[in-house]
Amino acid sequence: MKMCENLFMHLPWLNRSQRVVVVVGFGVTLYIFGAWLSAPEFPVSTGWVGYAPLTSSFGRTRLSGGADLILWLVLIALWVAASSYLLRTRTSNRDQN
Repeated sequence: MKMCENLFMHLPWLNRSQRVVVVVGFGVTLYIFGAWLSAPEFPVSTGWVGYAPLTSSFGRTRLSGGADLILWLVLIALWVAASSYLLRTRTSNRDQN
């Protein structure tokens, strides 16, 4: 949690609406990163090539199923922690915009 505090310590001047935009943008960024990590290693060909493929590597992903699940759980947990920190209720009058 200390890392999140250091990462977002320069955002106290943002009002609540701006913090919501930062949280949504961070979520979209994590989604794109996760989708890139769990995407196939190579482009999947879609046309007829004149032969039947004899390998099972067609559409193989970079990560196994279990690793893919753990990746998404970690990314979701990171997003929830950052969102909770950014959107928490502040006690000073200056931060309650």
